[in-house]
Amino acid sequence: MALAAVPPAAEATAKETEGAGTWEAAAMARATEVAVVAVEQAVALRVVVLIAEATLEAARAKAEAMEEARAAAAKVADTQAGMRATAATAAEAAAAEALREAATKEAQSAVVVEALTAETTVAALAAKTAAKATAAAAG
Repeated sequence: MALAAVPPAAEATAKETEGAGTWEAAAMARATEVAVVAVEQAVALRVVVLIAEATLEAARAKAEAMEEARAAAAKVADTQAGMRATAATAAEAAAAEALREAATKEAQSAVVVEALTAETTVAALAAKTAAKATAAAAG
């Protein structure tokens, strides 16, 4: 970093001291002014460094927060996947149960139809037998 120009006040102080006749005093005044400027620049540089450190710390905190948010999102996605799997398993179980019930009802219906068919056949045979008996008695 380049040093800033020495302020005009330092030059005026140096000229006054030179006018007094001592070259060493003028050089000392100029060196003092240069040292003051250097300290001011060092302070400004320290402020810049502190700002940079604060910015870096904020960036780190943001990165950590983003990582935590990503982990939370992944956990939510895992939970949702688990819930979907559980729901699918429950749906499969309900469908299997419905199929079992339908098969049972179908089997029961087949038994009822068979019984009705047998009953109808017996009734038809009885009617034929009755008709033959009536015809034999009449004839």
